[in-house]
Amino acid sequence: MAISDRAKRLARAATGWLNLGVAGSSAVVATALHSVPVAAIGLAAYGALVAWDYVGGAGGSRAREVELPAESSLSTEQLRQTVKQIATAREERHRVLEGTPIDIRGHLIVALVSLTELETRAVRLIERADALARYLSGVDVGKVNEEAAKMAALAARATDKAAHEEYEKAAAARQGQLSTLADLADAGDRVTANLTRIIATLEAFPSRVMRLRALDAQATEQSYGDIEGELGRVNSEIQIFEDTLKTLAQEVQPS
Repeated sequence: MAISDRAKRLARAATGWLNLGVAGSSAVVATALHSVPVAAIGLAAYGALVAWDYVGGAGGSRAREVELPAESSLSTEQLRQTVKQIATAREERHRVLEGTPIDIRGHLIVALVSLTELETRAVRLIERADALARYLSGVDVGKVNEEAAKMAALAARATDKAAHEEYEKAAAARQGQLSTLADLADAGDRVTANLTRIIATLEAFPSRVMRLRALDAQATEQSYGDIEGELGRVNSEIQIFEDTLKTLAQEVQPS
């Protein structure tokens, strides 16, 4: 009997008009924009709404907010400031949405799911940036440079062939270390740049909602689709960047 009840609740959740509306509207937008990310986000939104209706009903919450890192746990002031900006943008979004008519909020469900995903990506990037900063702060690049020069000089002076080859290998290893450290520093800069873009996107959203509220009846499906499409593209591009960091992460070893 319990299984039957669960099946009925799941069926009701899966066929709810709002949930099906989200799935349908996101499919239309994705087709119009030829955007796989938008389709994926729409599917995720539908799944999230079904799950919410199934487990919580009217007493549940449609959006489970991403837990931001504690500022005190981060190693740089820049990252602590980044967390503050994300939290402030989130509060402003809540404030604006609370005063937004329900019909407009209904059209923004896919966008809100996309924003949650963007915040999730931001948290992952903050964690990566913190790991990179901690690692690089413990490496003396000047000393590595000195060792590379020392090995090259020893190789040049060595008269024994075997010793010369070993010194050259040591010098090459140090040069490889320097190259890796430079790559990691560049990666840190790119992480910061992507976080800046995420923050700009999060901070811009409330003003876009206010514009929809001002348009009211004049707002079209394309207006909502533009927001969803842009957020989908940002998410997709940040994901691609995250993928490029995976190989670099393997280079970070304890000192």
